[in-house]
Amino acid sequence: DKIKIAKLCNKFNKNIDYKLCKPYMWFIFPEGTRFSQKKLIKAQEFARERGFVVYNNILQPRVKGFSYLAHHLHKSLGCIIDATILYHDKPPKPNDIF
Repeated sequence: DKIKIAKLCNKFNKNIDYKLCKPYMWFIFPEGTRFSQKKLIKAQEFARERGFVVYNNILQPRVKGFSYLAHHLHKSLGCIIDATILYHDKPPKPNDIF
């Protein structure tokens, strides 16, 4: 994944495929997967082993990808907005958000 992301960052910084898509917006879900009880237990074990905060209702955020993107796209990004999204029964459709 890291090699693919590096190539994408390089293309993005050179603005090769994204000339017509400005301004652009990326959404990153740092948990990296859908929530399940099994994944929660695994995330809690991961946090305990590393001395991180142990969460009861969310998965441990995965920050390597975000950190890599922020570091390698800092010249192209105008800003980074951190937002928390809560799904009640099911995730919304794109039209529900905008």
